Amino acid sequence: MKNSLFAKNMLLVSLLLVTILVSSTPLHAQTYSVSETLEVNHDGTVHIKVEILVIEPGIFTLNVTLHEAPEGLLVYDENNMPLNYEVSESKINVFMVNNTKAYIEYLSRTLTRKEGPVWTISLTFNDGQVNIVFPQGTSILDIIGAPKAIKETEDGRLIITFEPGEISVDYALPILTATPMPTTSPITPTETPAPMPIPYNYLPWAIGGGLLLIVLVVISKFRR
Repeated sequence: MKNSLFAKNMLLVSLLLVTILVSSTPLHAQTYSVSETLEVNHDGTVHIKVEILVIEPGIFTLNVTLHEAPEGLLVYDENNMPLNYEVSESKINVFMVNNTKAYIEYLSRTLTRKEGPVWTISLTFNDGQVNIVFPQGTSILDIIGAPKAIKETEDGRLIITFEPGEISVDYALPILTATPMPTTSPITPTETPAPMPIPYNYLPWAIGGGLLLIVLVVISKFRR
């Protein structure tokens, strides 16, 4: 009798533990959402920013995909305060203590490749939606993945939003031309008027005329 009662109690405890474990797994998965934005530069480098929105703040660890060879890794919260983290191969574990947001930023040089004039960006991200921002004037040649939306920003950049999964985009960049320097017309120096020529040919006549006038004046005085 005692053995059967003990067995029933153990069964109830086991069922209770299983129920708690099963019910707690989806709750933990729903406590935060992840999105990733990649800004592609003309030289093929990609600036990556992962945004994590915490729905139910608490004390737990976030596990997010980290692309290969990250440079300048930054991890911080909604107040721009650094967060503790740990990198393990292609994953980063971020330690959260009642934070509502977390951000992961870094630079990658391994997501793009170039063959002739055609660039390709390829990646795999299963943690949330992915936004890829291309430079102004980019031409999209081919898309592999599940795009949700394609739009253009106010400054003419193209944004493609993808569902989580494997993503690959072939694109061509516009040819950058150097901006010509503004030309200025040469300054023409102001011409100074040429001095009037002195009539040296008439100088003797003028002197003679003056002397004659003086003589006539003197003679007229003596006659008086």
